[in-house]
Amino acid sequence: MKKMRQGNASYQTVKEVLGWILDTLLGTLELPQRQKDRLFEILASFSSTRRRAAASKWNSFIGELRSMSPAVPGLTGCFLVLQTVTKPTGRIRITTAAHDQIDDIRWLAKEVTSRPTRIAELVPGPADFIGTTDGCCDGLGSVWLPFTTAAHPPLRPVHEN
Repeated sequence: MKKMRQGNASYQTVKEVLGWILDTLLGTLELPQRQKDRLFEILASFSSTRRRAAASKWNSFIGELRSMSPAVPGLTGCFLVLQTVTKPTGRIRITTAAHDQIDDIRWLAKEVTSRPTRIAELVPGPADFIGTTDGCCDGLGSVWLPFTTAAHPPLRPVHEN
């Protein structure tokens, strides 16, 4: 009865579940305001003038960002540079590249937290083309090799837009 009085046994289209606000009618996912505030707080704690940090603080910073990444599409691709300066213990040196990445994360967070994230942004769709690439050239030069054999017809787009 206690849970029912709190509204946990009622049908709702907008509900906070495991720290996320889900809207099933609009198909969106959003961080609660306290989590949005925390996101900007942890980003502000690593200002562009800060050059060193305790490894435990840095690891905590990355962990919190990772936990919030579903609410910020594009954030999952921003951890490579941050992970390169990670150490298990001691102090780490925050590089210029890491500061640039944190600035990018700030921009993404400001843009995306201004609106709910559509669940369709989080779930990858079907592939447009199937094939392989020959990426052994220097720079961005590569060759796309369509998947064709006697058993498979020439490649067509998987779905039309």
